[in-house]
Amino acid sequence: MMYTVASYLVEVKSERDFGTFLEERFFKPLDMSSTGLQPSSAQSRGFGTRMATGYCWNKADSTYRGLENPDCPEGQGAGSIITSVNDFIKWVKALINREGPITQKVYEGLTRMRAFINPNATRRKRYTSPVAYAAGLDIYYYRGHMVAGHNGVFSGWGGRFFFLPDFEFGSVIIGNSEGGNSVASILARRLIDNFLGVEEETAHHNKPKSKSPIPNTQSKSKVNYAVKKNQEHHKSKENGQKPQYSPPQPPKIPLSAYIGSYWNPGYHGLVVQIRDDMLFVDATDRSMGFTLTFEHVLNGTQYNAHLSDRLDGGDDLVKAEFLIENGRVIKLGLHLEMELKEMIWFEKEVSC
Repeated sequence: MMYTVASYLVEVKSERDFGTFLEERFFKPLDMSSTGLQPSSAQSRGFGTRMATGYCWNKADSTYRGLENPDCPEGQGAGSIITSVNDFIKWVKALINREGPITQKVYEGLTRMRAFINPNATRRKRYTSPVAYAAGLDIYYYRGHMVAGHNGVFSGWGGRFFFLPDFEFGSVIIGNSEGGNSVASILARRLIDNFLGVEEETAHHNKPKSKSPIPNTQSKSKVNYAVKKNQEHHKSKENGQKPQYSPPQPPKIPLSAYIGSYWNPGYHGLVVQIRDDMLFVDATDRSMGFTLTFEHVLNGTQYNAHLSDRLDGGDDLVKAEFLIENGRVIKLGLHLEMELKEMIWFEKEVSC
């Protein structure tokens, strides 16, 4: 959200759309001729045949599934740049050498550490400091040398770029699957070790695994929704058992009372419809598209919404609630943001 707001502020202050601003201020000065904002921009410039296909792993049949390259205007401040490694390395070179649009003042602003990502550092690699977040860059120290960079991950894609300012050394690694993110991080560590002349037996990527590994309590949500994996459902399914659900009560009002358009100023519109005798939302028309299938829980107001990502699929649970007054549905609440205790409320639009 903060990157979307930042890109909007850039558009207001510069009186340019964000893509034009990047082209004029960064891509052209750095001769990044194969780089642009959004896949549609790359296709319009004749780069369609050069665009790679991203892949996601399908556990059900143990195959990779190719994904489309959608435009993501809502998240443009946090990504949506289409580039090549040969172009991307020009950006890294500009950061290292403070050249073109990257002046010394800009560089200092980008690399100023603002907060620690892992202050407790319980899973920290050997010879590595806790990681701090700067302005779009992760900063840490390895064997006394500063390392700056950032990971990138999107459905079907993953990568990392990094540089060591002390040595004017950097790299860009991009892969066309989500696993590419992990592979890129491993390769980055090995490249740094090789550059520093670290012996293989003491390199930090060869740290022996602990006999009592610390559990990873961080949850992952690719679409930034506060979803909770229905682990018991999948576990029971794998064991050939039926999941133990409390029998849901039928809603007190007909499903037709819920259908219609709902609106939130930040999240825009959702249309609730009936599909297969269940309430259903098709929100695949946006950058991070998804569908919701509602399972009634209690009193016609409490529901579990099964969220399926447009690209990745899946079945994640989102808490949902309908507000009913005098037998009329007036609001839909969805717990879409994991950092908020409150739901995001959508007002039902009244038909004239």
